[in-house]
Amino acid sequence: MAKARSDVIKKKQLVRQVADLTGISVVQCDYMFDVLIKVVKDHLLNEERVELKLLGTFYFLQLAPKMSNMTKGIVPAHKQLKFKVAEGIARKIRVGTREQ
Repeated sequence: MAKARSDVIKKKQLVRQVADLTGISVVQCDYMFDVLIKVVKDHLLNEERVELKLLGTFYFLQLAPKMSNMTKGIVPAHKQLKFKVAEGIARKIRVGTREQ
């Protein structure tokens, strides 16, 4: 079940929380957040794997050509960006499910 829109954590909230936890100004945290996202984005645009140890890993999957179910045309080989959640987070999310 999807969470209600009010449960979405936005950049402003993240920046404020980092500022509160570190004692660094909100302006500096906001700048560092933007720089971090830009650096990650640049590596992804260069099709590089990005591992954020406590969060997870962005990686690319090479997909072979295949026939489209909708158009019956050929979808050419391409890369797909994927994200694998870090095991510590995945384990906590699975608590109470059959995948324990």
